[in-house]
Amino acid sequence: MRRPLALLLAAGCLSAAAAAQTQAVLLPDQDTYVQDTNPASNFGADDLWFGRGSFFGLGNIRTLVQFDFSRFQLDPRLIKSASFNAYQYATEPAAGGLPCELHSATAPWNEMTVTWNNQPAYDAQVWAAADVGDSFGVGLVSWDVTELVRAQVDGTIPNHGWLFRMQFETAGASRLGYFYSTETAPGALFAPLLSVELYEMLLTATPLAAGQAATVMVAGARPGRRVVFAFSTTGLGTTPVPQLNVTLDLDAARPLASDFAGGTGHASRRFRVPAAALGRNYWLQACSLGKLSNVVSGVVQ
Repeated sequence: MRRPLALLLAAGCLSAAAAAQTQAVLLPDQDTYVQDTNPASNFGADDLWFGRGSFFGLGNIRTLVQFDFSRFQLDPRLIKSASFNAYQYATEPAAGGLPCELHSATAPWNEMTVTWNNQPAYDAQVWAAADVGDSFGVGLVSWDVTELVRAQVDGTIPNHGWLFRMQFETAGASRLGYFYSTETAPGALFAPLLSVELYEMLLTATPLAAGQAATVMVAGARPGRRVVFAFSTTGLGTTPVPQLNVTLDLDAARPLASDFAGGTGHASRRFRVPAAALGRNYWLQACSLGKLSNVVSGVVQ
């Protein structure tokens, strides 16, 4: 039985104006694997295998996972990070894992009919990699899928799911891990899932031009709360703001301006960009009590 897309921790519909929670956890709509030594077989109701088991006669394995982002109503700019997590409960007897690489599938597939012979094509870009098959590494294995999720949520890359494969399928060492699928997991903690960390406020800014006025704007703030706009000229990093119980994602951040959010949760400030800032890189972020916005960056024109 297929399990529908689930927002396990996020309550209600997440919109561009305001995210209700700081984390959403999604189950796959489809997950399975295909095997070159059983090229006409389908494993849609079985566990997931990740890796390569040629030393044990199990052949090359490619794993397929798909999430339906069309139901995930969220501005991709609010995605702070995303990780795909799967539970490796056993492996072939081998010490030390090898990277299993993640690609974007480029054609539709169905978990109950897909085989090695009819598997979808995939793009050449490696979006993430994680070690699998280490017999001393039983437990959760995570792939950082932040950039791929953003691209598929905003439609830059068509969402036909993901394909995992070993970098070398014709030579070299083999590592194969056995993972629970959505059908076989003994509980929610063991099911494969996508964990998405969300910013709670959406920051936008007009282009910054030296010697000219610019405007920073936030949506999703709590009405009546002060919103502080901050900036950095050195990049991403961490700057604690204990007064607001947040840590900015900026290096050596400094306050730029502040405003109180109106009844709709919007706040904005207009400021003048110094003429001497021409050509400088900048990073902007907003914060309020317990809330952060996304980061906006650019070059002063």
